[in-house]
Amino acid sequence: MYQLATAPRGIGQVLDSVFKLTRLAFSRVLPLAVLSGVASAVPFVYFMTTGALDNPAVLATLELSPAYWIATLGMIPVNFLIYGAALIRTESIAQGRDVGLGAAVREMIPRIVPVIVASICFMLVVGVGLVLLLIPGLIVMVSMYMFLPAILLDGKGPVESLSYSHRLVWGNWWRITAIVTVAIIIMYLIFVVAGLAIGVFVGLGNTDIATMFISQMIATVVASLLVFPYFLALYVETYREVKMRKSGGDLAARIESVGAAR
Repeated sequence: MYQLATAPRGIGQVLDSVFKLTRLAFSRVLPLAVLSGVASAVPFVYFMTTGALDNPAVLATLELSPAYWIATLGMIPVNFLIYGAALIRTESIAQGRDVGLGAAVREMIPRIVPVIVASICFMLVVGVGLVLLLIPGLIVMVSMYMFLPAILLDGKGPVESLSYSHRLVWGNWWRITAIVTVAIIIMYLIFVVAGLAIGVFVGLGNTDIATMFISQMIATVVASLLVFPYFLALYVETYREVKMRKSGGDLAARIESVGAAR
Protein backbone atom coordinates (compact mmCIF):
# COMPACT_ATOMS: atom_id res chain seq x y z
CA MET A 1 0.00 0.00 0.00
CA TYR A 2 1.26 3.45 -0.91
CA GLN A 3 2.14 5.83 1.90
CA LEU A 4 3.18 9.45 1.49
CA ALA A 5 6.82 9.82 2.51
CA THR A 6 7.51 12.18 5.41
CA ALA A 7 11.27 11.59 5.72
CA PRO A 8 14.19 10.98 3.32
CA ARG A 9 14.48 7.42 2.05
CA GLY A 10 16.97 5.11 0.40
CA ILE A 11 17.08 4.65 -3.38
CA GLY A 12 15.26 1.31 -3.20
CA GLN A 13 12.52 2.82 -1.04
CA VAL A 14 12.04 5.69 -3.49
CA LEU A 15 11.71 3.29 -6.43
CA ASP A 16 9.30 1.15 -4.41
CA SER A 17 7.16 4.24 -3.77
CA VAL A 18 7.25 5.01 -7.49
CA PHE A 19 5.81 1.58 -8.32
CA LYS A 20 3.16 1.81 -5.60
CA LEU A 21 2.07 5.29 -6.66
CA THR A 22 1.98 4.13 -10.29
CA ARG A 23 -0.46 1.37 -9.37
CA LEU A 24 -2.55 3.72 -7.26
CA ALA A 25 -2.81 6.45 -9.90
CA PHE A 26 -2.85 4.28 -13.03
CA SER A 27 -6.59 4.09 -13.67
CA ARG A 28 -7.15 7.73 -12.76
CA VAL A 29 -4.55 9.13 -15.15
CA LEU A 30 -5.33 6.55 -17.86
CA PRO A 31 -7.58 8.95 -19.85
CA LEU A 32 -4.70 11.42 -20.04
CA ALA A 33 -2.32 8.58 -20.93
CA VAL A 34 -4.61 7.69 -23.85
CA LEU A 35 -4.61 11.31 -25.00
CA SER A 36 -0.82 11.36 -24.74
CA GLY A 37 -0.55 8.24 -26.87
CA VAL A 38 -2.92 9.67 -29.48
CA ALA A 39 -0.98 12.96 -29.56
CA SER A 40 2.31 11.12 -30.05
CA ALA A 41 0.77 9.28 -33.00
CA VAL A 42 -0.22 12.46 -34.86
CA PRO A 43 2.86 12.49 -37.16
CA PHE A 44 2.22 8.86 -38.12
CA VAL A 45 -1.46 9.60 -38.81
CA TYR A 46 -0.40 12.52 -41.01
CA PHE A 47 1.77 10.22 -43.12
CA MET A 48 -1.05 7.68 -43.41
CA THR A 49 -3.69 10.20 -44.51
CA THR A 50 -1.42 11.68 -47.18
CA GLY A 51 -0.65 8.27 -48.67
CA ALA A 52 3.07 8.82 -48.19
CA LEU A 53 3.58 5.38 -46.66
CA ASP A 54 3.33 3.79 -50.09
CA ASN A 55 6.06 5.99 -51.56
CA PRO A 56 9.40 6.41 -49.72
CA ALA A 57 10.35 9.40 -51.91
CA VAL A 58 7.12 11.23 -51.01
CA LEU A 59 7.62 10.28 -47.36
CA ALA A 60 11.07 11.86 -47.28
CA THR A 61 9.65 15.04 -48.84
CA LEU A 62 6.76 15.25 -46.37
CA GLU A 63 9.11 14.96 -43.42
CA LEU A 64 10.55 18.32 -44.47
CA SER A 65 7.23 19.92 -45.37
CA PRO A 66 5.77 22.90 -43.42
CA ALA A 67 2.51 21.02 -42.84
CA TYR A 68 4.30 18.18 -41.09
CA TRP A 69 6.23 20.51 -38.81
CA ILE A 70 3.14 22.62 -38.09
CA ALA A 71 1.30 19.45 -37.04
CA THR A 72 4.26 18.27 -34.96
CA LEU A 73 4.92 21.63 -33.28
CA GLY A 74 1.20 22.13 -32.72
CA MET A 75 1.24 19.05 -30.50
CA ILE A 76 3.83 20.59 -28.14
CA PRO A 77 1.43 22.73 -26.07
CA VAL A 78 -1.11 19.91 -26.18
CA ASN A 79 1.44 17.47 -24.79
CA PHE A 80 2.49 19.94 -22.11
CA LEU A 81 -1.15 20.38 -21.13
CA ILE A 82 -1.65 16.61 -20.88
CA TYR A 83 1.56 15.91 -18.97
CA GLY A 84 1.11 18.89 -16.69
CA ALA A 85 -2.46 18.04 -15.78
CA ALA A 86 -1.50 14.41 -15.19
CA LEU A 87 1.42 15.42 -12.97
CA ILE A 88 -0.81 17.72 -10.92
CA ARG A 89 -3.36 14.95 -10.50
CA THR A 90 -0.72 12.36 -9.60
CA GLU A 91 0.60 14.60 -6.83
CA SER A 92 -2.94 15.17 -5.55
CA ILE A 93 -3.49 11.40 -5.47
CA ALA A 94 -0.25 10.95 -3.52
CA GLN A 95 -1.51 13.59 -1.08
CA GLY A 96 -4.83 11.76 -0.73
CA ARG A 97 -6.94 14.50 -2.34
CA ASP A 98 -7.65 13.60 -5.98
CA VAL A 99 -8.43 16.91 -7.71
CA GLY A 100 -10.08 15.30 -10.75
CA LEU A 101 -9.23 15.57 -14.44
CA GLY A 102 -11.13 18.79 -15.14
CA ALA A 103 -9.64 20.63 -12.18
CA ALA A 104 -6.13 19.43 -13.08
CA VAL A 105 -6.51 20.66 -16.67
CA ARG A 106 -7.82 24.05 -15.52
CA GLU A 107 -4.94 24.37 -13.09
CA MET A 108 -2.45 23.54 -15.84
CA ILE A 109 -3.72 25.90 -18.56
CA PRO A 110 -2.17 29.14 -17.17
CA ARG A 111 1.13 27.32 -16.63
CA ILE A 112 1.64 26.14 -20.21
CA VAL A 113 3.65 29.21 -21.24
CA PRO A 114 6.02 29.09 -18.21
CA VAL A 115 6.56 25.37 -18.84
CA ILE A 116 7.34 25.93 -22.53
CA VAL A 117 9.73 28.80 -21.75
CA ALA A 118 11.49 26.77 -19.04
CA SER A 119 11.71 23.75 -21.37
CA ILE A 120 13.35 25.87 -24.09
CA CYS A 121 15.84 27.29 -21.58
CA PHE A 122 16.52 23.80 -20.26
CA MET A 123 17.22 22.40 -23.73
CA LEU A 124 19.45 25.35 -24.65
CA VAL A 125 21.55 25.13 -21.49
CA VAL A 126 21.87 21.36 -21.64
CA GLY A 127 22.53 21.43 -25.39
CA VAL A 128 25.35 23.94 -25.04
CA GLY A 129 26.82 21.91 -22.18
CA LEU A 130 26.69 18.68 -24.18
CA VAL A 131 28.22 20.26 -27.28
CA LEU A 132 31.07 22.04 -25.50
CA LEU A 133 31.82 19.51 -22.78
CA LEU A 134 29.85 16.28 -22.46
CA ILE A 135 30.20 15.78 -18.69
CA PRO A 136 29.11 19.31 -17.64
CA GLY A 137 26.11 18.96 -19.94
CA LEU A 138 25.05 15.76 -18.21
CA ILE A 139 25.58 17.32 -14.78
CA VAL A 140 23.41 20.31 -15.67
CA MET A 141 20.75 18.10 -17.23
CA VAL A 142 20.26 16.16 -13.99
CA SER A 143 20.55 19.21 -11.73
CA MET A 144 17.80 21.05 -13.65
CA TYR A 145 15.65 17.93 -14.07
CA MET A 146 13.14 19.08 -11.42
CA PHE A 147 12.07 22.29 -13.14
CA LEU A 148 8.70 20.89 -14.27
CA PRO A 149 7.31 19.95 -10.82
CA ALA A 150 8.82 23.17 -9.46
CA ILE A 151 6.52 25.09 -11.82
CA LEU A 152 3.45 22.89 -11.52
CA LEU A 153 3.52 22.00 -7.84
CA ASP A 154 5.23 25.02 -6.28
CA GLY A 155 4.33 27.82 -8.70
CA LYS A 156 7.90 28.76 -9.63
CA GLY A 157 8.61 30.91 -12.69
CA PRO A 158 10.42 29.61 -15.81
CA VAL A 159 13.94 30.74 -14.88
CA GLU A 160 13.33 30.44 -11.14
CA SER A 161 12.27 26.80 -11.57
CA LEU A 162 15.60 25.91 -13.21
CA SER A 163 17.70 27.54 -10.50
CA TYR A 164 15.45 26.08 -7.79
CA SER A 165 15.88 22.61 -9.27
CA HIS A 166 19.65 23.08 -9.31
CA ARG A 167 19.67 24.05 -5.63
CA LEU A 168 17.52 21.07 -4.71
CA VAL A 169 19.49 18.47 -6.65
CA TRP A 170 22.96 19.81 -5.86
CA GLY A 171 24.29 17.68 -3.03
CA ASN A 172 21.96 14.84 -4.08
CA TRP A 173 23.14 14.61 -7.69
CA TRP A 174 24.40 11.03 -7.59
CA ARG A 175 21.31 9.82 -5.76
CA ILE A 176 18.93 11.38 -8.29
CA THR A 177 21.08 10.16 -11.18
CA ALA A 178 20.91 6.59 -9.87
CA ILE A 179 17.14 6.72 -9.39
CA VAL A 180 16.46 8.26 -12.79
CA THR A 181 18.90 5.92 -14.58
CA VAL A 182 17.18 2.83 -13.20
CA ALA A 183 13.79 4.29 -14.08
CA ILE A 184 14.87 5.13 -17.64
CA ILE A 185 16.16 1.60 -18.16
CA ILE A 186 12.80 0.23 -17.04
CA MET A 187 10.92 2.60 -19.37
CA TYR A 188 13.23 1.72 -22.26
CA LEU A 189 12.62 -1.99 -21.72
CA ILE A 190 8.86 -1.38 -21.77
CA PHE A 191 9.12 0.35 -25.15
CA VAL A 192 11.35 -2.43 -26.52
CA VAL A 193 9.02 -5.19 -25.33
CA ALA A 194 5.97 -3.34 -26.68
CA GLY A 195 7.69 -2.83 -30.03
CA LEU A 196 8.69 -6.48 -30.31
CA ALA A 197 5.25 -7.71 -29.26
CA ILE A 198 3.43 -5.49 -31.75
CA GLY A 199 5.96 -6.37 -34.45
CA VAL A 200 5.31 -10.07 -33.99
CA PHE A 201 1.54 -9.54 -33.87
CA VAL A 202 1.38 -7.39 -37.01
CA GLY A 203 3.84 -9.52 -38.92
CA LEU A 204 7.56 -9.25 -38.28
CA GLY A 205 8.37 -10.74 -41.66
CA ASN A 206 6.46 -8.06 -43.55
CA THR A 207 8.90 -5.23 -44.23
CA ASP A 208 6.77 -2.87 -46.33
CA ILE A 209 6.95 0.69 -45.07
CA ALA A 210 3.23 1.03 -44.33
CA THR A 211 3.26 -1.98 -42.01
CA MET A 212 6.41 -0.71 -40.30
CA PHE A 213 4.84 2.70 -39.62
CA ILE A 214 1.58 1.22 -38.36
CA SER A 215 3.47 -1.16 -36.09
CA GLN A 216 5.57 1.70 -34.74
CA MET A 217 2.49 3.83 -34.11
CA ILE A 218 0.69 1.05 -32.24
CA ALA A 219 3.81 0.23 -30.20
CA THR A 220 4.26 3.90 -29.28
CA VAL A 221 0.66 4.24 -28.09
CA VAL A 222 0.72 0.99 -26.10
CA ALA A 223 4.08 1.77 -24.48
CA SER A 224 2.92 5.30 -23.66
CA LEU A 225 -0.09 3.91 -21.79
CA LEU A 226 2.25 1.83 -19.63
CA VAL A 227 5.08 4.35 -19.15
CA PHE A 228 2.99 7.49 -18.70
CA PRO A 229 1.79 6.85 -15.09
CA TYR A 230 5.22 5.49 -14.12
CA PHE A 231 6.99 8.60 -15.42
CA LEU A 232 4.62 10.85 -13.46
CA ALA A 233 5.09 8.87 -10.24
CA LEU A 234 8.86 9.05 -10.73
CA TYR A 235 8.75 12.83 -11.07
CA VAL A 236 6.52 13.26 -8.01
CA GLU A 237 8.54 10.94 -5.78
CA THR A 238 12.01 12.19 -6.74
CA TYR A 239 10.88 15.79 -6.35
CA ARG A 240 9.48 15.06 -2.88
CA GLU A 241 12.69 13.22 -1.97
CA VAL A 242 15.08 16.05 -2.86
CA LYS A 243 12.85 18.60 -1.14
CA MET A 244 12.87 16.59 2.08
CA ARG A 245 16.62 16.05 1.91
CA LYS A 246 17.31 19.71 1.15
CA SER A 247 15.02 20.96 3.93
CA GLY A 248 16.63 18.48 6.33
CA GLY A 249 20.11 19.60 5.34
CA ASP A 250 19.15 23.26 5.70
CA LEU A 251 17.68 22.58 9.13
CA ALA A 252 20.80 20.75 10.25
CA ALA A 253 22.97 23.62 9.02
CA ARG A 254 20.86 26.15 10.92
CA ILE A 255 21.03 24.11 14.11
CA GLU A 256 24.79 23.77 13.72
CA SER A 257 25.21 27.51 13.17
CA VAL A 258 23.13 28.30 16.24
CA GLY A 259 25.24 25.92 18.30
CA ALA A 260 28.45 27.48 17.03
CA ALA A 261 27.17 30.96 17.87
CA ARG A 262 26.62 29.90 21.48
